[in-house]
Amino acid sequence: MPALSDTQWPITSVVRPFIAKLGKCCKNVTLSLRLISNNISINVKEGTRKKPPALRPCWSIPRRETWYTSSRTGWFQNGTWQSDTCSLPDLTRQRVLNCMRNTTLVLQGDSNQRFWWDAIHRFLPCSYVHQEGAWHAPRLCQNYNLSSTLIFCSHAMPFSPGTHTDLVTVSLPQALDKLLHHTPPGGKAVFVLHYYRHFTTYSLHVYRQRVREARRTLEQFVQLHPNVKVIIRAPHASYQSRNVGKTVIGDEVVAAYTEVWKEEFVGLEDKVWFLDLWDVTVAAESVPVHPAPSLTKELLKVLFGYFCEGNM
Repeated sequence: MPALSDTQWPITSVVRPFIAKLGKCCKNVTLSLRLISNNISINVKEGTRKKPPALRPCWSIPRRETWYTSSRTGWFQNGTWQSDTCSLPDLTRQRVLNCMRNTTLVLQGDSNQRFWWDAIHRFLPCSYVHQEGAWHAPRLCQNYNLSSTLIFCSHAMPFSPGTHTDLVTVSLPQALDKLLHHTPPGGKAVFVLHYYRHFTTYSLHVYRQRVREARRTLEQFVQLHPNVKVIIRAPHASYQSRNVGKTVIGDEVVAAYTEVWKEEFVGLEDKVWFLDLWDVTVAAESVPVHPAPSLTKELLKVLFGYFCEGNM
């Protein structure tokens, strides 16, 4: 394989260690990299300040628009995500309690979805908790006073449990059944689906096939249950790769995965939200496979901004 020229791969100090590891693990690959200088000066000229227009609440944005966002959707200020597209109230304990009242929220996916379940669980006191012994097994939290239910379940195969052999996966129809079963009469139902890390050791064809199956299932589901809020959580940035056998997986496939979702869900954009968190994780220079707790809170702020109406 020819060397990669430094003009193609300017990098920052954050990325450099992980690129170096990539060069060591892959034989017959020569990496030629250029480290961006830290001595960068930026001159900002004072101009006329205009009050920015008021942003509409994220929950009021038509679902179709979430599939066609601009290249930049916001920035970080003092560790807090500031959205360019819609207003996002801070994620506080009281907001979570208000948003989860009379609501069932099901998160299906991999360990990143489980991290979301854990983070919401810290805000939401549970009258009843059920968690099987398996690391990737379904988790359930119910708050009887709020008529609230929070569920996590792993997506179906392909799923690589690593050193954990006690794997319990759930099919998409089974996960949707859990959502309906636990939603109280007249209650709100929210379903969030995430396919990402466990597909990266397979061909893109496998990913597309699974997304296509999800489209068929969800299309029928939203026709029967139009009041259910269905959200696709798109892949996020992750500079850190991990070894699975002889394969190194990182976020190199994110652009392809995102395009697969948009291609396969044509015609369904008015029924399903597309939660693209790429900008948030890139702006945060998120390194780990699992975003840090502080960033997870900001990601959940975006999620709650879309499915929770009002600024309570």
